[in-house]
This record gives sequence, structure tokens and C-alpha cells, in this order.
Amino acid sequence: MSKKGFKSQASSSKVGFGSAGAALGSPFGRTAGSVLSYVYEPPDLSLISNSLIVVSLKNLQKKDSTTKAKAAEELQSYVTSLNDNKDALEDAFLDAWARLFPRTSIDNSRRVRQLTYCLHGSIVALCGKRFVKYMPATIGPWLAGLQDSDRPSARSAQESIVKTFPTKEKQQGVWESFQEQIVEYAAGAILKESPQTLSDERTVSPDDADSKYSRAIGGAVLTVMALLDTLPEDQIRKGEASYKELLHSDSIWTLASSKDSFLRGSVYRLLLPALGKYEYLQDIQTIGNQMIKGLDAEQTGSMTSFLKAMVLLSSTHPEIWMSLYTGSSKKPPSRRLSHFLRKGSQGGGADVWKQMEALLKLIPRSVILPDKEDGSKESHICSPIPMLESLKEGVTRRNEVRAHQKDAWLCYLQLVKRILSFIQEPDSPGEFVHKSVLPLVRHFVKPEIDSSEWSSNTGLDQQLVAVEAINVAFSHSPLALDEAIKALSNSLIEDLQMSLPEQAKDFSKSQDSMMTEYARWDGIRSSIVSAQVSELTTMFLKTARGELEAATSVLASRNGKPYSSAAALEMLAHHVERRNDSTDDVQKITDERKIILDELLSFTRDKLPSFMGSASSIYLLQLLHVLDQFGNLDDTWRACIERLVAAESSTGKAATFEYLASSEAWLKGGRIQALLHQTVLTNLKKTLGDDEGDWSLVNSAIRNPRVPDAVKEDILIKMADSLSISTETEQALQGFEKVAQQDGVAFHRILTTPRGSQLLSKLLYLSQEGDESVQIRATRLRGLANASISKDATNTPTSNPVLGIIRDGVTRAGEGTLSVEYLVSQALELIRAAPADQAGDVLRELLPDTTRWTEALRPFLEQPIDDALALMNPLGGAVYLLSNTTPPFRLETRNYDAEGRSTPLRIALFLSRVAKATDLFQVAADDSLLSTYLHISVTTQLASDHLSLLPMCPLFKRSSTVDETKIVDVVAEIQSFHASWIRRATKANGEWLNNALAESYDAAKGSSTASYYHARAYAATLLEIKELRRDSKAAEHDLSELSRVRKQPVFLSDIARVVGASQSDALTKLLNELIADLAHWDFERDPDKGLRKVIMLNTVLQIEDLPLEEIPPQRLVFFVQHVSIVVQSTVSKDIKSELLKALVVFLPFIKGIYGEFWESILSAISEALELEDNSISFLHVSLRLLSILSKLTASDDSNEDLEESWAEDKSKIANGLLLTLRRHADASDALNEPLKIVNSLLSRQISAFADLMKLEVEDMYPIMASESTTLQFSAYEVLHKAIPLAQEEVSLDAALSKEYAARLPEELLSLILETPTADDYLDLRHEPEIPSPLARYLLSWKLVFDHWTNASYKAQADYVASLKESSSLQPLLNLIFSLLITHRGKNPLDPTRLPSSIETYTPNPSTDPGTETHHLLTHLYYLTLLHAPHLAKDWHTNSCPRALKTPVETWTEKHISPLIIAAELAAVSAWIPPEISTTGDSTSAASADLTIKVSPRAREASASLPLDDTHLSIRILLPPAYPLSTITIATSNRVGIDERKWTSFLNVSRIVMNFSSSSQGLGCVVDGIAAWRSNVLSALRGQGECAICYSVVSEDRKVPDKRCATWGGAGCVMGERWKDREDGRKGKGGEGEKSVEE
Repeated sequence: MSKKGFKSQASSSKVGFGSAGAALGSPFGRTAGSVLSYVYEPPDLSLISNSLIVVSLKNLQKKDSTTKAKAAEELQSYVTSLNDNKDALEDAFLDAWARLFPRTSIDNSRRVRQLTYCLHGSIVALCGKRFVKYMPATIGPWLAGLQDSDRPSARSAQESIVKTFPTKEKQQGVWESFQEQIVEYAAGAILKESPQTLSDERTVSPDDADSKYSRAIGGAVLTVMALLDTLPEDQIRKGEASYKELLHSDSIWTLASSKDSFLRGSVYRLLLPALGKYEYLQDIQTIGNQMIKGLDAEQTGSMTSFLKAMVLLSSTHPEIWMSLYTGSSKKPPSRRLSHFLRKGSQGGGADVWKQMEALLKLIPRSVILPDKEDGSKESHICSPIPMLESLKEGVTRRNEVRAHQKDAWLCYLQLVKRILSFIQEPDSPGEFVHKSVLPLVRHFVKPEIDSSEWSSNTGLDQQLVAVEAINVAFSHSPLALDEAIKALSNSLIEDLQMSLPEQAKDFSKSQDSMMTEYARWDGIRSSIVSAQVSELTTMFLKTARGELEAATSVLASRNGKPYSSAAALEMLAHHVERRNDSTDDVQKITDERKIILDELLSFTRDKLPSFMGSASSIYLLQLLHVLDQFGNLDDTWRACIERLVAAESSTGKAATFEYLASSEAWLKGGRIQALLHQTVLTNLKKTLGDDEGDWSLVNSAIRNPRVPDAVKEDILIKMADSLSISTETEQALQGFEKVAQQDGVAFHRILTTPRGSQLLSKLLYLSQEGDESVQIRATRLRGLANASISKDATNTPTSNPVLGIIRDGVTRAGEGTLSVEYLVSQALELIRAAPADQAGDVLRELLPDTTRWTEALRPFLEQPIDDALALMNPLGGAVYLLSNTTPPFRLETRNYDAEGRSTPLRIALFLSRVAKATDLFQVAADDSLLSTYLHISVTTQLASDHLSLLPMCPLFKRSSTVDETKIVDVVAEIQSFHASWIRRATKANGEWLNNALAESYDAAKGSSTASYYHARAYAATLLEIKELRRDSKAAEHDLSELSRVRKQPVFLSDIARVVGASQSDALTKLLNELIADLAHWDFERDPDKGLRKVIMLNTVLQIEDLPLEEIPPQRLVFFVQHVSIVVQSTVSKDIKSELLKALVVFLPFIKGIYGEFWESILSAISEALELEDNSISFLHVSLRLLSILSKLTASDDSNEDLEESWAEDKSKIANGLLLTLRRHADASDALNEPLKIVNSLLSRQISAFADLMKLEVEDMYPIMASESTTLQFSAYEVLHKAIPLAQEEVSLDAALSKEYAARLPEELLSLILETPTADDYLDLRHEPEIPSPLARYLLSWKLVFDHWTNASYKAQADYVASLKESSSLQPLLNLIFSLLITHRGKNPLDPTRLPSSIETYTPNPSTDPGTETHHLLTHLYYLTLLHAPHLAKDWHTNSCPRALKTPVETWTEKHISPLIIAAELAAVSAWIPPEISTTGDSTSAASADLTIKVSPRAREASASLPLDDTHLSIRILLPPAYPLSTITIATSNRVGIDERKWTSFLNVSRIVMNFSSSSQGLGCVVDGIAAWRSNVLSALRGQGECAICYSVVSEDRKVPDKRCATWGGAGCVMGERWKDREDGRKGKGGEGEKSVEE
């Protein structure tokens, strides 16, 4: 049967939508069913033309809320797409929608309801008047949506109505026009519907059904309420009959006791307008009875509405409590009300108890005090009153909100007063008051744990309740109140007298408790006294006298230790200040106050000073302060302070002085002020020296406006001095911050003194130095200081003391100087803060002092220059001409800041950053710009050399605390600024730039280091200008004097000029002349001039676009021939280096020329490579030339002379390269760019000549230990190729000798002994290359695993054993996961983002060092799991940190294990089982037919052995985290072997695969299969076939367990029968034995 053939909807009657009245009948519809019932006739959708809409409408009738919501969204999209086409919606669609909307609008899904209201509003708004005929059927549920208990749904309904009827007038018209239909809808819902009619109990849970019913019916009830509230009375009277029929029904008022709070509340809210304006529509008796029954119902969520309704009902119809009540006599109204009061506020709001109080005022006396059970009246109230007890129980419920307790107890007292008003006997109130009123006072003052029936809070609100209770008691029984007050006072006195001794553990706790109790008692007394009820006031003041005597007695007897007694005296003292309103004269205070005052003054003068230093001190001084107005107590003050100073240090003493520092005691002057001053300074000194010092006393003094200015200044001076004491810095900053916040005047006063400048400078330094807490405090205090200075109207931007601090700080370098970054920020802050017309003045003041800059540069410009710099700058070999006679200065004598920057670099960096952020170039004078430019140009060149040759150039300090990446960034920033300044000045045609060039040219005339760097600066400027202009006129102007360069050069200046020149005829002429001169130059006779010429030649050859091909070949040949002779002579290496540099350029142009010079050049190169004291520059040009010759030899058009010479000398060159490699192995090139370039060239040549070097593997291990990463990679490349080739021989040796054990080379193992520290290599992104120690370690490990390639299985096992013996794998794994997981937090490395597969590794120089390192680490881990899985597993199990185990396993499972599993299964699949000799054995077929299958997806392999017509088979399961997790084995089929033996076979195989030391590396599953096969074959070996049935396995799937050659196996069927037959013959004739013998 089709699922679609069944329709859950069925119609009990056919209802038309043209008129709701017709559908429902009159007045409420007598037909079965309603527009809300789930049983209905589905609408006819056949007339709708759009099939998609039909599907959506059908889906809207489905039970699933998600389907309904989707359908509503589709319909909404459809309606929205019609674009105001009112006729687009078909009548059939509107008819169907009118039928579906009411039921959908009450759906359980909030989303469905929201979409339904939104869709309905869109449909009505689109159709307009076309929809009027459908409004009667839909207006009821639509308006009911406004009352939905879910606010978003109600909001959607509201928005849909506003969208259709935008004005209030139109909305009012809807209510009036469709009043009858709305009432009919509400009546139908309220009177006819139930949870069972609205929901299908087969598919809807009872809770959901009840929720839907409550929401729908509650909405209907509130819709009626809205009608009564919205429509005028004349409109209501039109539907009076309908309203009466609805409101006179028991059904609606029965809902007052519903379990659903929304439904109950709806009924209560309906009652308010119904009773207020339309009482004639009501049946008061029905309403009253149902509402009184509602007292028994749970009112959580509806309490406020219920009480409002009950108050209104009781005020208008009090008879509902008596004559109109028709309920059961067993539950009279009084009992129901008591039950209601016992439940308290039931979670109601703040006004619940006020409403409750109003209700209790309206309830008749007979309900509050009902008749006795015998019918007699209750005339007195000595016994407990149930109503009052119920209310008290409700007030004290645990779940009552404490914030509402005041109103709750006031409600209780209101009921008490009403009950007291009923009392007739004059003596009965006393006992009632004692039991029902006064406990509130007692419990407030002295809360008791066991008096939960009077539990309340002890705050101010409850004090008001206690005072009100006292007023009630005083009004009805003064005598009972007087007795209670005296008893309570005596109890407090007893507590004071019996308090715990000071030695007791809970002494402080008990004193605080008593002080709190007395404060509450005193609070009540204060409220009573302030009310000025004389009799009541006198009653309370009389008790004060006894309390005063007890407190003074306790203090005297216990030396002031019980401070609660002192606090009680201080509280009592405030009452003597109170006077009558008629006068303030002391003489007119009441007698009781006079007595208290006299006793207090006597105690103060006689005994108070003796208690100073005790815990009571602070309270006694407060008492002294209060009594100070009643007499001269200065002597007492002085005695107290002197006694306090002399007292031993204690917490009480510190708190007392803190009080004094904040009091008016300073105003007494003289000795008192001096003592306080001394105490504050002493405390300050102690506080500054203590990291956890208490600033309370100092803060109190600073905050107190009565403290003299001199005292405050002393405090600030002491704190300023402490800023320079490291142990007191942070405390001093904390103190200054508090001063700045609490007394800005005093803080500003010290800033304007000479100490202010020192303070600001120190703050600037501290704000960017030291630990984080000091920086934060100093920065914050710096901001407060700036704010204070800026408020001074006399201060100008250029006179700001911060400006001088910045200028001085820039030109000083030291460990304690301010950082450049901070000085720049402060400078920019000053510029931004300056007025627009003064910003330029501030900028000019910020320009660095060039005199101090010159002095700072001098030490750096007097140093000799390393010849290696010839490789790195355009002046090239000019370094050979310098007179390096000045000895190197000592680095430790120079000053550097915390970032390792020298003063020149600080100035340059400051200038560049300020200039970038401001218009410095526009406001500075030309002479200032010129001088500044010259200095920054030289500094830039020095910094550039620093990057190239860091160890030799001390512009930066090298230390472990200096970040080398920041050095690079700073130099790049200065270089960029220098270049941008040149471009800007060139475009502006600034005259100062031309003057600067002239000065640079003149400064370059010489041979000193300073001249060299001025020449470098001059050349750099010319190059930048040439790049910008690119015009020939400028070039001609630059080369106007080139005609004299050949004969009379100003050497460094002219070289710099040539560097900046452009191609021209004059330059070409100079080139040809230099070549011609040098072709015949006698370098031995005039080496200096010859060196100058060849340097000039190489400088010219750097120029772009030179027409080298136009140089006559013969001239080049002559030059080359002469050079080939010179380089083999005894001239200096400088000359040889420059000549070979020229050959690098010229040789390609004469490669086809034959001659002996080729052999001479190659010989010169080989000799250069063999020199032990070779310079970097000479070696560099030799290697470059070797590379050129190598290319020329390999080219197709090389000449035979070159090829022959190459063939003769290449072996010698190869040996020279090897010697050079070994010499460079010990030198690090990390901070030496020239050496790194040479090492790179050397590495390339080593690779090219590797075959000729006859390298031994052992020869390259020392190179792996090199400090040069470049050489390490070179050695790695050689070893990476050589090691796998050597494994064939190792494997052969292992196969030939059982005693031979392959071992990892000791030289290689020594390279992996020292593991790098992970913390040193956390971030390599800014490193130029992998650091040498890390590269050495990781590459060595890669070479270790290279031994497995091409090695036999036995050799691999030996290597694993060697690796295990070295104990070096664990540190590697620790390093790997420290860098890949631990230090990456929640983002471990994702190998899929690496540039290539982790299964292989090839060095890639283009990859950043961080990525390269991560790739290599991951690859090594992959190799570890591939070749030594058991060692990795052992590390993971026993050595891996506990917190790292799970992350490692998870990471391995995700990224590495799939590759290892694939490799393992591939090895299993490729394995060919070895033959096992089973001659003459019945199981021989089993060994030959071993079958292995693998399933990569399932991560398993299966192995099976045939036996008879069946087989034995197992499955080997690899875990997801293999090999860190254990391999498991499962049985697929077992025959012929008993289960115990079979299990032991599986266990053996499992041990072999997971733990056996003989099973190492790839193929451990193979070992397990081999072990299983061997054990199975051994178990089956010797089992013969049955002689009769020829089977090994019997019918019970077992092999024979007895051997019998005659009868076959014990399990053989035929054999058993034969044996039975023969046994029978024996028994019959006794011939059995004979027959056998026969």
C-alpha cells in the first residue's frame, strides 16, 4: 500500500470559508470540528496551476516542522516574487491558504509560526480587497497571534498586521469590523478544543500537545481581553449576547486553575477589564468560586496577575468569600487562603507582597479568624492563628527572594495589626505581641541558626522591619516591648562581658560578630531616637547607660583588647550629639544624654590613652574625635599619639595610624603634627623597600587635604630618589601613581622643580625597560605627568622638558638609555600636541646634533676594512688601496643600547622614522639638511657592511640578547629612507643636494677608511640619481673629467664617480685605454699604479650596456696573454685577484682563440686553490673563473687547447677544491656574507668535481661537522649518494658471514649525540638559512636512515640494533614533537601544507628555513616509523611525556600512519615466502600454497594455508595509529589444531610483530606471518593420511591424536569400521591374531 494513499486528516463536516458564522453556527457554531482541529478536510489543490505551489501547500500539511518551515519559506519567496500583482494569486490558492492558516498559526514550532504570520501578512497585503471574503475565517487566529506566549512569534504577527494595516485607525477598524468573528473564533477555541482535538496523540507527545493547547487557548482568551480593552462600550454591546455566553461559561473560568502559567495568566488578565468596565457581562458567583479554587493551584509564573485579579474581585465583590462561595465545606475559603499563603510569593515579582498586603486588607474577618470547629466565635488570640502562621511560613520559605523580604515582613505585620484590631480583651495583646511581633526584633539583632521560622536578612531593609515591629508592639503593648528591650540589652551586655580571650582561636571572629550585633542594635536605637517619640526614646536611652558601664568595665579589666566594647562606646557617643529641635545648647540635652556624656568624658580623660596600641585603638580615637566638641581634649590627643608611637608594631597600630593620617588630627599642629609626620616618612621608607609594602598610611596622608604641603613634598622627594634604586623602583612608581591620582597639585609642583626633569627622564626609560609591570606603571605615570604639564598655560612646545630628554637620549647609547622606538613615539606625540604654527619649531629642535654624530662615527671610521668587502660593494677592489694602519678598536669600549645599536645607528634610525612621519624636509634649513644627509649616508654604508661582514664590523653589538633579524630590518629601514630622501631631493632640484655631492666627493679624496665610506656614500647617491633621471646630459656632466682619470685619478673619488656613471663614448674610450695600458703593464716594477688601473678597469666593467663585443679581439687576446703570465708571477694576491676578475668578463669573448694562456690560467686557479693563507676575495674570483672555464669547456664551440688543458689540470683542481673544503670546514659563515658566497661557489664546484676527487665516505663526515650550513648541505649531497651505494657490499658481507654485524659509522653517530635545544629554533621564518647546529643534526639523521636504502634485511636489523645501542633516537623524537606539536599550541603542524611529500626530502634553497626544517623533521619521523617502528613505539610508551602522548598518537594517526600502513601492506604483498623442505611429509602442499591477501582500505592482511579441502587462515589488523599502537591478529578459520595451541601460535606471531627485537623495520607483518606458518607446519608435521580415506582431518575437524599404521587415524570413519569388524572376528573365533599374522 502506498504511503501517500493514507491521509491522516479527515473532515467531520464540510465547512465553508465564505462566512465564519455559517461555519460555526450561531452563535458559536454547533457543527463538529473547528478551524484549529487537526481533524479536517484537506483543501482542494487541483485548481492551482503552479505545481510547485501545490507541493509547498502539501508540505505545509506534513507533520515534520522542518518540512513545514521549508514550505512556508518557499511560499513566501513565491509571494514576494509577484511584485505587487494583486491578481497573481489564484482564488484556489487563497481558499486553500484560508483553510490552512489557522492550524499552521498554532504549530508547535516557533519558526513555523513566525513564517506563517509573515506569509499571511504578505498575502493579505498583496491581495488587498480580494482577501476580504477570507478575513472572517482567518482574522481570529491572526489577531490571536499577537498574544502568542513566544515573543518572536508575537512580534512576527504584529509586523504582519502593521504591514497590512499600517495606521492605528485601520487596525481599530479591523477589531470593530470583525468583532463577531473574533469572538466566535475565541469561543470555539475555548469551549470546544482540548489537547486531543488540537494534536494527534499518535504522533505528538503529551507535553507538546498540552503546550500547543495552552498557547492556542491562552491566545484566544487574551484576544477577548484585547477586544474588551480596545473597543468602545457601544461596540461591545453589539455582541453582548456572544460575550455573555462565553463569559458565563464554566469552561473559561475553570482555566484559572490550569497547570500552564500562560493559560492561567491569560484568564486573570481577562478578568481585569471584564470586572472593571463590563461587570454586567459576568457571572460573579462562577468567577468567584473558580478564583478561590485557584488559591490551591500552582501560581508560579502567574502570581502577580492572580493577585491583581483577586484584589479587584475582593474589592468589588467581597461576598465571594462568604455568601457566594459554593465550594466544599471541607475546603472553606479560609483553608484555601491559608494553603495559598503558605506557598509564599511563588516566584512573583517585587510587588507581589504589596498586592498580597492589599488582598489581606480586603478579606473579611470571618475568613482570617474563622469560627471554631464547635461553631463558637474566636474572641481572643492567645493560641496560634493558622492564617498568620501560614503567612509566616510563606515569608520564610527557602526559595523566597531575599530582596523582597522587607515587603514580605511588612505584609506580615500588616496582617498582625489587622488581627490586633479584632482583639476585645484588654490583656491578651501582650502575649500575642511577644510571640508574633517581637521575635522579628530579636532575630534581627541576634540572628540564631535554629530560629529559621523568623529567618531574614540583616540589612537596612530588615532594620526598617524591626523598627516597624517595635512601633506595632509599642502601639498595642508598651509593657511587653519594654521587657523585650531590656532583655535584649542585657543579652548584649552579657555577650560583651563573656567574650572570648585574645588567645582564643576565634577571638577576632567573635569580636566582629559582637560588633555587628551591637551595630544592628544601635541602628534600631538611632531610628527610634530620630523619630522623637519621647516615651519610646527614653525607653531605649535607659538601656544605653547599662551598656556603657559594661563596655568601659570590660575595656579596663582586659587592657583594651575586646575592641567590640570600644566600638560600642563609639556608637553610644553619637547619641549624646542628638539635641531637641528647639535648641542646640549643650545644657538642654536630656538627663539621660547628660549622664552618658559625663561618663564618656570621664573615661576618655582618665583611661583612654592607656589602651593605645591595642586592637581597640582606632575605635577609641574615633570616640575621642566625637567627644572633641564637648571639651578641650588636646592633652588626651597628644598622650594617645605618643603612646601609640611607642607601642610595638602590630596590625592594630598600622590601622590606627592610617586613621590618624586621614583625620583632622593634623590641624592640632605642634607635637601631634610632628609625630604624625615622622610616622608617615618612616612607613614610606619601609614600604619602598618591601615588594608587598602597604601604601595605606601614605595614601591616607596624600588624600587628606588637611596634611601640610611640606609633608607631602617630603613624601614625593623620597619616592623620586627611590626610582633609581632597582629594589624600590616598582614601589616608588606605584606610590607616584597614587599621588598623581589623589593629589594632582602636589604632583604638578614636583614636576616644575629641577627634580621634575630627572623624574620625566627616568619615567621615559622605565616605560620601555625592565619587566612588564614596571613598564606598565611607568607608562601610566608618564601619561599622568604629560597631562599635568599640558595644563600649565606658561609651557610652550619648544620649552617642554621632554624635548631635551629626547635629543639627549638619541645621541646616547648604553644599557640604561631609552629605546629609539620609544623616543620616536614621544617625539611624534610632542609634534601632534604642538599647535600648527609651532610644529615646525618642534621638528627643527628634534634634528640630531651633527657634532655629536660626528664624534660617534669617528671610532667606526678609523677601523681597517676587511678585503672580503671587495665582493660586496660597487667600489670592489678599492679596499686594497686603503692605508689600514689604525689598530682595531676594542668592542667593549664602545657603548650600545639594549638592542645592540651604537649611537650613529640610533641617530639614523630616529631621523628616518621621524622624517617618514612628518614634513621634516620642508621645515629644516638647507645647511642642516646637508650636514644631516652626509652623516646618514656614511652611516648607511657602514650599516650595509655590517650586514655583509657582521663579525668584523662593530656598528652593532653581537650578543645572545640581540635579535639578528631586527638588525636586518633596521638597516633595511635606514637604507630605504636614504634612497627615498635622494629621490625626493632630486625631484625637488634641491641645491643642498648638489652641495652635499660636492662635499662627499672632496671627503672621498684620500686612502683612509673615512674616505672610503664617503666614496661609497657618493657612489650610492649617484646611482640613485642615475636610476631616477636616466638622461645622457647628466652622464656627460658626470664624466666631464674622465679624460684625466687615466693619467691623474683622484682615486676613491673618481672610482665612485665612475660607479655612478652611465654608458657613453667617453666611458668606452676609457675602457679601451685601460685594456691597452694593462696589456703591457709591468706589475712587478710599478705594482701600485698597475693595481689602480686594474681596479678602475673592473669598476668600468660594472657599468651596464657597455659595448664589450666592440672591443677588438686582438686587444683582448693581448690582455689575456699578459694576465696569464702575471698571475703566475710573484705579484700580490690583490693584483692577481683583480686581474682574474677581469678575465671572468673577457674570456667568454675569446673562447674560440687557441693559445697557451688557457693552461696558464688553469694552473693559476689550481695554485690559488692550494694556498693555505688564501684571501676570501682571491678565492672567490678563482672559483668564479673556474666556473666560467667549466662552462666554456662544456660548450659546443670550445677550442682544443682549452679542452686539453682542462683534461690535464682537472684532477689537480679537484684536489685543490677538496683542500679548500677542508680548510673552510671550521669557519662559520652565518655572520659572514662573503664567506657564505665563497662556500656556495665551492659547494657547486665540489658537486661538479665529485667523481674526480675519489672521496671516501669517512672524509666527508668532518665536513658535516662544519660551522657552515652551506658546506654541510654540500657534504650531505655527496654522502646521500654514496651511502646507499655502499650498502650492497655491506649486505654481501652480512650474507657471507653469520658473525658479521653491520654497524652505523661512529663518525656519523658522533654527529647526532648532541641534540639541539628546541627553544632556540622555535621561529626560523626570519633566518636566512637553517642554523648550522640544527642543520648538522637533522642532516646527519637523514644520512643515518640512508643506510637502510639497498641494505639487506639482516643489515637493516643490525642497523636498528646499533641505533638502539646508541640511545640517540629518543632525543630526536623529543625535538621533533617539541617543534611540531608542543611549541605550536593548539595548531600542530599540518604536513599536507608542506611544499612536497614527507616521504622524500630534497634540499630546496628557495624554501624558507622554517618550512624546510618542518619538512625535514616530519620526514625524519616518517623514516623512524618506517625503519625503526619498535624503537619509536618504545619511546611513545615509556619515554614520551604524558601530556604529549595523546597529541602524538593523534597526529601520527592522521598524517604519518596511512603512509606507513601503505608501505607495510605493500611489503606484505610483495613478499615471496621462502621454500620449506617437507619431503615425505603429508603437509608439503601447505607450504607451497601459502596465500597472502592485503586490503589497504581495511588496513589488514590475511594469510592462509591449505589443508585437505579446507584451509587454516588468519587476519592481521593494523591499528589506525600504526606502529605506535599494537597490531592485532584474528582467526579466520582453524582446523586440525586445538584451540589452546592455536592461541599460542597467534600470541607468538603477535609478539614477533609488536615486540620482538628480531623483527625490525618494514616487514614486521611478514615476520608475524612467517612465525605463524612455521608453527602451524610444525604442528602438522608427522600427521599422516588415513590409509583408507586418505584424509588428514576427520569429520570433527581434528587431526589424528594416535598413531596406528594398521587402522589409520583415530578419527577415520572407515578405519573405525574395519577395526570394529576385526575385533568382532576375534571375539567369535579367536582367530584374529592369526589372521593378522597370515
